Amino acid sequence: MALNTVDAWVIDMKCLLSLALVILAGCSPIFDEDGCKSSAILAAKSADEKYVATIADRDCGATTARAKIVYLRAADASVPTNEYGEPVYIYAGQANIAMEWESGTLVIKSTSKGDNVFLAKRSWRDVDIRYK
Repeated sequence: MALNTVDAWVIDMKCLLSLALVILAGCSPIFDEDGCKSSAILAAKSADEKYVATIADRDCGATTARAKIVYLRAADASVPTNEYGEPVYIYAGQANIAMEWESGTLVIKSTSKGDNVFLAKRSWRDVDIRYK
């Protein structure tokens, strides 16, 4: 059975779309890249001093948007999973992000919302996370 022109075009477009998605996923700030540099902006311990939350600015070079990432880790962790802990909030782009602890809840405040938010966890271990 021969392919008609429309079928061939649809197959070509699916291949092109798949390739574009793979390329875009590789440029995402969610994935750790060896060439990325992170700078801590603010770190704060929870009231019970069990956890540390850190806001970092992540720069992976000219082909990827800078990102603001909020990490959480145990305060007594001698070797965290990475420099700052586990990401719980990722915003691709430049945004004003602040945080504060309210009892056992981490409150993340961001002036920017929407499509540029790649990760927004509601909890981590026994820490509740709220957004304002």
